[in-house]
Amino acid sequence: MNEVGLEPKFISCTGQESSYAVEAMLEYLRNHEPPDGLHCQNDELAIGANQAARNMGIRVPTDMRIIGSDGISETAFHNPSISTIAIPVEEMCRLAWEFLLKRMVELDSPLQQTVLPMKLIVRESTAG
Repeated sequence: MNEVGLEPKFISCTGQESSYAVEAMLEYLRNHEPPDGLHCQNDELAIGANQAARNMGIRVPTDMRIIGSDGISETAFHNPSISTIAIPVEEMCRLAWEFLLKRMVELDSPLQQTVLPMKLIVRESTAG
């Protein structure tokens, strides 16, 4: 966003489920123009934001694009289908368990970290 001279805006949401996102987005959209794009912290929030946009007559992706993060399969079954950044949760959990076991056995072992690849899944909510 810095490269194109735009200031990021944050829409606060009190919970991590779709219903909270619907409420937060409706409140935001009643007082502001829809953003060009919305990146949601998780797919549940993206689903809720998508519903709020529909409730307000905002066309996704024509008026506003939406993308979530998680990669849950439900995003494929919404209208429009919702783009997501798929996170390798199983691999993340496997590595976390492996790292924890090592620390339990070798108490002085250094902290471990890794970067896992994510996958962008482009669907209708960001097309156009």
